[in-house]
Order: sequence, then structure tokens, then C-alpha cells
Amino acid sequence: MSNAIYTINIEFIVALHKQIILFYFAVNISDQPTSQIVVLSQSVTLTVQLSGDVVTFQWYFNDLSTPVNEGTGANGVTASGSTTATLTLSNLQISSGGEYFLRIVPVAVGATTIDSERATVTVYNVTDTPAQDVLVPLGESRVFTVTVESSPPLIYQWFVDSDLLSNDLLHISGVSTNELTINSIGTADEGAYTLGINGQGTTSTMMVSSFQVSIFICKPLVLCFSIIIDAIMINLRYACM
Repeated sequence: MSNAIYTINIEFIVALHKQIILFYFAVNISDQPTSQIVVLSQSVTLTVQLSGDVVTFQWYFNDLSTPVNEGTGANGVTASGSTTATLTLSNLQISSGGEYFLRIVPVAVGATTIDSERATVTVYNVTDTPAQDVLVPLGESRVFTVTVESSPPLIYQWFVDSDLLSNDLLHISGVSTNELTINSIGTADEGAYTLGINGQGTTSTMMVSSFQVSIFICKPLVLCFSIIIDAIMINLRYACM
């Protein structure tokens, strides 16, 4: 009698154990890592929210041939959490810009590996901007350039007085580049100009340069003649207001 009870108990435990394995170890990703734009030498954190049980995590950069290694690399970037669901990268360099994703290996027998969505980290550095106050003679043309290095390439948009600036035939061009051209500048072109940037996959715009464009009007050259004894003295006057 004791042997029969023992056998039934073992079979019940094995059956229950199988049910727990199939239910408990299922992996489900609820939140994917998000793309971000970061200025040179700053930090970024990428997180994958998931449920279930996992054998291993591993973050990768761009493709499976480049795993993110823990610690400080040759380029000075420090990675922590490269084998967890949360990766932090510090002292980012331009070469750090690219796509990051997490590979997940579930515990369940026969389950395939799962990759998170790819998050693009854009790293940028502004190296040159126009002067804050730009004085332009009426009717002249100007090119305003903001020099930015980045990886991957940035998305640009110019604004004037906080309003979106649009290309206007031969008058204004380059509104979606880092180089804005305004031809035959008039009084209507006066205002505060700002360059906004976005990274690939990001939604918030970062303002990286702002300057004021003002117009001044030059009067025509005036020649003043004065006769002094036998000589003629010519005075030139160039008047601006």
C-alpha cells in the first residue's frame, strides 16, 4: 500500500512541475528601448522591460558581430549592464553613435532567442556657430552655418522667432540642413533664428544655435564738393542708419 501512494505522489509532482515550467518561463517584452540623442561625452541608458525568466542577456552595437563589453573600451566609453536588461553608456564619443539592441535567451526548453527592437543613439558635438548678433545691410545675402559632427547623421530644422522656417524659392534655402541661405535680405527677414536638431527615431527637438538677424539701411554715396581758393576738395560721405 505504501508503494502505491508513493508512486502516485511522484507522478503528481512531475505533472505539476511541467505545468509550472511552461507557464513561468515564457518571456514577454512589454517596453522596448527608446532612441535618444546625446551630446558628446554625456551618458545614455537603454532599458528593456520584460517578464519571464531568462538564461542570458547580451547587448549588441549595430549587429551580432559587435557585442557591448563591460567596462571602459579603447575609445574611452564605459559600459555597465551589458549582460542585463539595462545598459548604461558613459562618456559617449561620436563613434558610439548607432543602433543598440538586446538579445535574450529564454530558459524554456526549445525556445528561440528574442531580440529587442533597435534603439538609435545619436551622438553630436557643435563645433562652430554664427555670432549671436548679426547685422546685415538691406538687400545683401548671407549664409548662416552651424558646424556639427555626429553619428548617425542628424535631422535639421531652422526656426525664426520660434516659427518653423520654410524654403521660399530663390529667397530662402537650406531650412532642413545645417546651412541656411537668405538672399536679398529685407526687413521682413529680421528676427531670432534657431537651428533645431533631431536624432534618428527621436521626437524631441534640441536647439543648438540661436542668433539675432538685424537689418541696417545704407544711404547712397554722397559727394560733397567744396572750393577752397584754387583747389577743389572732394569730401566723401557714406551714411548708414
